[in-house]
Amino acid sequence: MNNLTREVDERKKKLEDRENEVTTRQKNMENKEEELQVKAEELQSHEAKLNEEGRRLQNVTHRLQREREREQLDADKKKREKPSREKQQGGRISLRLAKILNEMKRETRLLEEQFKNNGCPAAFKELESNRNRIEEERAAMQAEREWSENAVGIYEGSARGGENGEQRIARHHREARAVLEYVQA
Repeated sequence: MNNLTREVDERKKKLEDRENEVTTRQKNMENKEEELQVKAEELQSHEAKLNEEGRRLQNVTHRLQREREREQLDADKKKREKPSREKQQGGRISLRLAKILNEMKRETRLLEEQFKNNGCPAAFKELESNRNRIEEERAAMQAEREWSENAVGIYEGSARGGENGEQRIARHHREARAVLEYVQA
């Protein structure tokens, strides 16, 4: 009987050990499930934040795209606008001078290259004279533009019954000549 009770006790002990292992495993599984649930909630909140950030980026992208489209429309509108009469006259006057200036700039670039390559003093002197001529031409162009704008204003003023238009035209013409002579001197 002693052997039998010993066997029963051993089996009871094994059963208790197994039950303890099972309960420990169940507790571990419950803990892991809780951890997984917490991680799932964290992932959901992170995903919600990412979605919100994605919406913000999409809104910013859309806003930037609309701004670019507006800028493009404004640029196209400016291109389509017809220049005023004064601007057209100024353009006609300065077209000849612009061609001269472009030619002088081209010559200047060539001379600069020649000067860099050779270090020739004659090229440097010609370069300086070209720069001076360019500045003179710019001043002359500006004086012509101003004179042209003043002349248009004078004609418009005399048409409205202002001062003697011919006297004002002559005065502005003299001023423009004086500026041109000063620049060329």
